[in-house]
Amino acid sequence: APDSADATGLLTGPDTIAALATLGSALDDLGEYAESERILRDALERGERVWGRDNQQTLSIENNLALCLSNAGKGDDAVVLFREV
Repeated sequence: APDSADATGLLTGPDTIAALATLGSALDDLGEYAESERILRDALERGERVWGRDNQQTLSIENNLALCLSNAGKGDDAVVLFREV
């Protein structure tokens, strides 16, 4: 079944969230940290809504966001997220 939209019109299904997470990680690998952070935060928010806070896929996105923050020189922010994962 295709991903469904939430009340705001955003696609919130697992395929959309996974695609966002993959894109965010790829941008991090390319050094595009600001865009990666934005996309990974979006994916994390959607993942928490769809799968819940403690779901393995949600935690994986949160870990990737923490890595992105660390790579971008935002160590303090990264440590906070790493402690939550």
